[in-house]
Amino acid sequence: MCLKQICLVSVLLAASTGALAEWFKVSEGEADGGYRIYLDPKSVRKTASKAKVWTMTDYTEYQSTPGGIQYKSILAQHEYDCQDGIWRTVLLTAYRQGMLEGRVVHTEKEPSSWAPVIPDTSADVKFKLVCKYL
Repeated sequence: MCLKQICLVSVLLAASTGALAEWFKVSEGEADGGYRIYLDPKSVRKTASKAKVWTMTDYTEYQSTPGGIQYKSILAQHEYDCQDGIWRTVLLTAYRQGMLEGRVVHTEKEPSSWAPVIPDTSADVKFKLVCKYL
């Protein structure tokens, strides 16, 4: 019975995050061997001056965690403080293959520290979309 509940929770979590998302490309670049960043506009959740959104980063080449684990895509939930111009990563899951395929090889469940949104970066593009247009 407990195994069925775990499977159900896993399916629901996948459905609410990356598996059924409608990804919209917002940025791409040549750093780290090339990458594309997508967000799911339907995942935007706003409360007061803050907003959360699910994003996917898809790399052309394998990347490595500090522990040496290789991955090609990341699913992350970011939170933006639209009033103060800061952001952080709330949740992060790294996948072995591109476009959130393959096995999960790394997770971060603790929110990162707040950081300023730097102009003309992918964080700035996402900040403007999430805080001003969605």
